[in-house]
Amino acid sequence: TLNPIVPVLHQKTNYQAPAVTDRESMLQAEIANLKQEIEHLQQLAHQTRGSGNMDWHDFLVRFLKQSLKTQPYLIEMEKLVAKQDQYLDCLIISKASIDAPNSIPFPSFPIAEAPLPDGLILEKTYNLISYKSCRESLTLWAVQELIGYYTGLRKDLRSEYAQQLPDAQLFQLYIVTTHYPQNVVEQAQSWQSTDKPGVYWLYTSGLWIQVIVTSQIALEPHNAIWNLLSDIK
Repeated sequence: TLNPIVPVLHQKTNYQAPAVTDRESMLQAEIANLKQEIEHLQQLAHQTRGSGNMDWHDFLVRFLKQSLKTQPYLIEMEKLVAKQDQYLDCLIISKASIDAPNSIPFPSFPIAEAPLPDGLILEKTYNLISYKSCRESLTLWAVQELIGYYTGLRKDLRSEYAQQLPDAQLFQLYIVTTHYPQNVVEQAQSWQSTDKPGVYWLYTSGLWIQVIVTSQIALEPHNAIWNLLSDIK
């Protein structure tokens, strides 16, 4: 006779809940870390709206680091790209293409890749990002400044390429801006829309630059960082 107090499944099959595996423990720890990081980012956003003193360039890089932490990229903030203290807002380097120093080892268990925000392709080895918040305007000078950073970085990397100038195809330039840059559009050699709202191609000085206008980006989960940056008052 089955004991009515003991669950029938246990009596018939002697079923026991499997012990938590190491992989499950790692996943649980990762989820806990993600929750903490999300809470931290939400606090940063709240503080910024309240005081207006938060460094949103820092916030952008923090968010990118969190969003891409499981993908093969090395993200450096305020990257020094010249001897005279010229700082690029953000440099994203593909770990798959170089032996990046101080890189974080890949996890030993599979993690589903989250889709990148619209416009952030990251198919090149070196991805240079310039950011203009709601308090700044994207001007032609800012575009030229980004090209200057690209030129300086490309020269400085010669020591890693047998003293040869790295191929231009290894680089992609991005500009993230809150406002639509009408003055740049009017002066650009070529300004082209894409199939993504808020994502454009700017052609100037022989370079195609991906421009992301956060105030026009579609409201989608994978665009959370752009949507958040577009809502800064």
